[in-house]
Amino acid sequence: MRMDQIGNFIKTADTLNITKAADEMYITQSVLSKQIAGMERELGAVLFDRNSSGIRLTPAGLVAYEMLSKTLRSYEDAIHHIREYQAHIEGTLRFAKLSGLKRPCALVDALDDFSRFYPAIIVLQKNQDNSAMARSLREGKYDIYLTWKHEVDNSAEIECIPLVKYRVCLAISAAHPLAGLQNPPIEMFRGMSWITVVEEESYSFNRFIASVIRNAGFEPSLIYADNFADMLDLIHDEAGVGIVSEGHSIHGTSSIQFFDFPEIPSWTMSIVHRKDNKNPLTKDFLSTLLKRVTETTS
Repeated sequence: MRMDQIGNFIKTADTLNITKAADEMYITQSVLSKQIAGMERELGAVLFDRNSSGIRLTPAGLVAYEMLSKTLRSYEDAIHHIREYQAHIEGTLRFAKLSGLKRPCALVDALDDFSRFYPAIIVLQKNQDNSAMARSLREGKYDIYLTWKHEVDNSAEIECIPLVKYRVCLAISAAHPLAGLQNPPIEMFRGMSWITVVEEESYSFNRFIASVIRNAGFEPSLIYADNFADMLDLIHDEAGVGIVSEGHSIHGTSSIQFFDFPEIPSWTMSIVHRKDNKNPLTKDFLSTLLKRVTETTS
């Protein structure tokens, strides 16, 4: 038996009018009737006498009304006190995001929920490049991090929570002659320079882009950018071709043409945190986030 069913039963008992009760609870009469019938099946008792003149509570219905009214009041009191308690909790949740990444819907909703549950909590959000994020993760500078799963070192000290998978696309300047082609094979880009980042910024990305090119049957000619923002600028300036995920905020930019290659593995955007994190708010936020992730994937 759900609390909304109990509330709708109490409203029906107060009004003794299905139509009026349904209107006041913003549901249809059929939904309300089904809920009451479900309660009667669960309790094994008829709660209302129904006749041409209307409805009235049965003796069992009177007992249910008295007991469930107390249950509903206790539930509403608990919600009030819990929210009042949370409204006075103070603290800071430190959140770092890899520069350029979109925030997936589950994360946006979880941050909104968390701010509503804990209005006095300050959420500090910081964009970082990959190398800075790796350092701050090792040092525990932030509570949670949004990054790619493949950028996180396997470690017993780190927990990685997958959020969503994004396709990976080949990116080229929209002004380049090849940009006008329809679904060109990856071999068409054999003679071009491929833009990546220095190993200090992302060793895993270097390995990834090299494997994609070699799997296509040719050796890469690489240009190294200091970071991903510079890599995207070089793509825009026609210095070469690169690889960009749909989870990057630049995806869909009209100045860059994107080609989808199914043979390129997708990337998983993830929330990462240190298991030894001492901020009690981290656990609460992760619980809120996991609930939203479950709703998104169900």
